[in-house]
Amino acid sequence: MKRISKNTKIIQATTAHVYNAFANPQALAYWLSPDDITGKIYSFNLKVGGSYDMCLFIIDKRN
Repeated sequence: MKRISKNTKIIQATTAHVYNAFANPQALAYWLSPDDITGKIYSFNLKVGGSYDMCLFIIDKRN
């Protein structure tokens, strides 16, 4: 089953900073992950019509 999620986030940044965040896989994982979740990009294709695959992980900080 295919899952789709929609998220909204207001980012106080310049257009150049936002573009650079979406053009860099590590920055993209950081920007798109909620505060208590870690993101990891598995594939990244920065071109018109490109895509990325990302997983989100909850890190248990209780231990």
